[in-house]
Amino acid sequence: MREYQGLTNDAIVVPAGRFPKQKRWGGECWNFRPWRGRMYGYVRVNSRADPAPVVRRLNSGAVAEYVDDVTVVWVAHGGAINETYVLGWFEHSKVYGEFLDRPDAGRIAREVHSTGIDIEVDQEELRYFVTCKEEDARLLSESERAFRVPTGKGWMASRSLLFYPDGGAEHEGLKRRLLVYRLYNK
Repeated sequence: MREYQGLTNDAIVVPAGRFPKQKRWGGECWNFRPWRGRMYGYVRVNSRADPAPVVRRLNSGAVAEYVDDVTVVWVAHGGAINETYVLGWFEHSKVYGEFLDRPDAGRIAREVHSTGIDIEVDQEELRYFVTCKEEDARLLSESERAFRVPTGKGWMASRSLLFYPDGGAEHEGLKRRLLVYRLYNK
């Protein structure tokens, strides 16, 4: 998508994940649309739809309701399923161990329905597990989306939508390059 602020005047471009490809929408379509000064981020976590392992991993294995002050980097496929690029980030985020109801879920459901797509208001995709202040979010323009994230074994894979660059020297190099990229694109 260009703006990630909904389906009005924007569309999901393939390649996309299985759910967005089949349904023509996904919860991530609104990741960069603020609601009352906050951003609410969604990504399909895994087949069990449980973000708790995310919080445990970010919290050194400890169980917690959430982890605070996390930088979440959002990525999307480029021209092919194995081309993944940074599209933006949430800084100083709170990452929850469970999905929470979006405060604007009803508005989003009405928007989706107005495009002729059937939707249930209680769908997982109308929830979130990452939030930050609006001013702590940065969506890159399409021309700025040039930072490619490696894919494949040991990196982000087409089956895994979450990736933690904590696997050694190569991942440390990626984190350093990403930090410079973020600073350059503030």
